[in-house]
Amino acid sequence: MDDKALVERLLKFDKFICGWEPIDDVWFGDRHPDFKGAFWWRRYSPIEEAATRIEALEAALRECATAYNGYAAQIIAKQALESQP
Repeated sequence: MDDKALVERLLKFDKFICGWEPIDDVWFGDRHPDFKGAFWWRRYSPIEEAATRIEALEAALRECATAYNGYAAQIIAKQALESQP
């Protein structure tokens, strides 16, 4: 699933939890006719997928920051060496 679709699912789920729109024509707090239990709506929650995506993005950002910091350190060291008499 792409990021845009995930954001759309998160927004739809948020509206459901806030009571602004139903899922499967069933409102938050009501029992679903096809599923057992009061927490039937959890199967529609994209939160776990979003958390996994966020963790992956954070890891990628950490790698970029590490690479950038290493590159920046090389430039600073090179400039320092070049500026010495």
